[in-house]
Amino acid sequence: MIFETDIKMQQISEHQNRTIEKHYPYDELVEMSYLGCLLLGGKSVYDNTSYIITTQDFYRPAHQAMHSAMSHLYETTGECDIVLLSELLTSRGQLEISGGLAYIMQVGDVVPTTA
Repeated sequence: MIFETDIKMQQISEHQNRTIEKHYPYDELVEMSYLGCLLLGGKSVYDNTSYIITTQDFYRPAHQAMHSAMSHLYETTGECDIVLLSELLTSRGQLEISGGLAYIMQVGDVVPTTA
């Protein structure tokens, strides 16, 4: 004989065993803007923000790949531009993951400037 409480306990157990997919809040435009600032602002922007914002802080894999490459360039050469970034992403096999050269150029266009 199955009681109502047994059925409820079984439902609770099944619910707990389900994988819950979490979606964290993020803003693609904010991520793009920060990457654009790194690209256009130079090493001083990187030096002043790298201890706060890390590669793992980015939601999109494309942005993670770009930030990782930018960080590497700033740490090793002290500079980063579209050419250096695209060459490094290509050598890492991550240019397509990053959206390609057109997307990298678009990231630089997102940043508002006063010039």
